[in-house]
Amino acid sequence: MARQFGMRQRNSIGTSLRGCVRDIVDRNHSIDRVEKIISRTSFSTREEVIAYVTPSDSTQKERFAQVAGRLWDAGKIVQPAVDGGEHPEFSGVQIWHLVEPPAPVRPDLF
Repeated sequence: MARQFGMRQRNSIGTSLRGCVRDIVDRNHSIDRVEKIISRTSFSTREEVIAYVTPSDSTQKERFAQVAGRLWDAGKIVQPAVDGGEHPEFSGVQIWHLVEPPAPVRPDLF
């Protein structure tokens, strides 16, 4: 995993399927740093996801399909609506939210 200033980069959770895939395609965000993307969609197939995220006028359709397919195959697209749940509300307009690393476990406490 990439390092910056001697620290491991933190993973993030995305809250907009189209926006997140667009950021990855445009290389504004690394697919390797995606923990998951929580989407308001309720697709049941990989092909549906690819069709949804790929702009019809894009010259990078293959790249959109590759990114969306990779996220789908890795189980990183979470769709609460599929199970009757609701999309969590996040404050602000940002679509990426950093995941806080877990606190280290101190063996001397046990």
